[in-house]
Amino acid sequence: MVQIQHTTFEELFHAEGFSDLVNEYTQETANKAIGDPMVQYERYRKLEYTGNLFCIAAYDEGKVVGVVGLLLAESQHYPFPIVAVESFYLRKAWRKGVTGLRLLKEIKKTAWTLGAPGCSFMAPPGSSLDKLCEHLGMVHTHNAFWCKCDDVD
Repeated sequence: MVQIQHTTFEELFHAEGFSDLVNEYTQETANKAIGDPMVQYERYRKLEYTGNLFCIAAYDEGKVVGVVGLLLAESQHYPFPIVAVESFYLRKAWRKGVTGLRLLKEIKKTAWTLGAPGCSFMAPPGSSLDKLCEHLGMVHTHNAFWCKCDDVD
């Protein structure tokens, strides 16, 4: 049975199956416009140390098969903190059951505990996460775009 639990990023980085998760994530989310994603170990450590990043992981028989990173920020516009789902990845072989929904439930509980009335998701168009968000009736508020800045003269 898959276990959902809060953990530290340091524990996650050393968990059995982490490199397999990262490799699958990289292959699935590579983007010609901005390049391949890379784990920014020191950034994760720093944000977690300052209390601005939280980790939830899914483990199957001790092997990590899913990960969520929640970024906490004080809003400049609203009188409550904002929780952004910085990362939400579940390996393909575990997407058919309820593991993704269990991770989502834990995201919502954590955001509420942190004082946020909700959380934001960014999902690549047409991706499994995009379809899940739509299917669950999440409110569409914004699209995310990447604007290249390396061509400015």
